[in-house]
This record gives sequence, structure tokens and C-alpha cells, in this order.
Amino acid sequence: MDNQRLLFPIMNALAAFEAVASVQSVSEASRKINVSQPSLSRHIKVLEENLNMQLFDRSHSKIRLPEEGERLFLAVSSGFSDIREICADFKSGRFPTISVHCGYGLAHSWFLEVFPKLQEQFANIDIQISASGIL
Repeated sequence: MDNQRLLFPIMNALAAFEAVASVQSVSEASRKINVSQPSLSRHIKVLEENLNMQLFDRSHSKIRLPEEGERLFLAVSSGFSDIREICADFKSGRFPTISVHCGYGLAHSWFLEVFPKLQEQFANIDIQISASGIL
């Protein structure tokens, strides 16, 4: 349970980092996600302290990502994108789809027997089957 308590502030800090890194501006990120600039800056400071590294190069008029910041941004952005996509699927009722195409013989002799078991075991996956005489 202690690890979970520590994780949530870091998750907020990663969300703040992603927002700022995506536009390379604290003020623009603040407007974009409707969070105050001081709050975003605090979250980023917490993340930088936690990782013991500077994630932004603040020496220019716009902040820039050094190599470490770029690597973290790519990972965080990809992870949050996957999470957003899965949440959207859950909200809309969409589920992953697996399409199986096989010959009539295999479909009739094997797949008809196995298909009900697959549907039961993978209820949250849309399994589509098509069969033809030619593969």
C-alpha cells in the first residue's frame, strides 16, 4: 500500500511533464490542461528530484528537452496514449478484435469445436472468423 501512495504523486508529475513537454511551454500547457503554472512547475520539480535529473533545458526562451527528457517524454506519451485509448474503448464498449481466416475444412473440423471455448475464455475480445476454399 505504501508503494501505491508514492505512485500517485509521481503519476501526477508525469502527467504534468507530458503536458509541458508536448508544447515545450509551462504557460501553454497550463492553459491546455487547465492547471495553474505554479502547480505544473511543482509537479515537474518533484519528478526531477525523484529522478535526480533535469528534464528540461530552461536556458532558452522556450524550454527544451535534453536527451533524457526526450526519452522520458516518448515513454510517458506512449503510455498515456495507450491508457487513453483503452479508456475510450471501455467507455464506448469497443473491444479488441481478432480476425481469423481459414479454409472450410479447418473451420468445420476444428474451429467450430474450439470457437465457443475461445469466446468464453476471451469474452472481452471480438473474435471474427471467415472461411473460404482458397487461402
